[in-house]
Amino acid sequence: FYSGDGETVLSKLTFSVGFTRGDVNNDNEINALDASQTLSEYAKTSVGNSASFSQTQSLAADVNMDSKINASDASAILAYYADKSTGNKASFDK
Repeated sequence: FYSGDGETVLSKLTFSVGFTRGDVNNDNEINALDASQTLSEYAKTSVGNSASFSQTQSLAADVNMDSKINASDASAILAYYADKSTGNKASFDK
């Protein structure tokens, strides 16, 4: 913002959006449905159609945090679910 005395003052705004990485449908579970929804969104946008995910869904789906939703994200969500389902430690930070 402009302070009025000839100086420009910038301030940092911080806000939080409640989401869990990988939980695209926000049902408090990370599972194959989340992977499927992520892959569907990627398929839709990769052929030029408009994205349908909300900002929160996009943040949750971008599990590798590369600012893109693609098949890699869907695969990582499915791998996370498979690891967790078989009793292994599941993490997106591998």
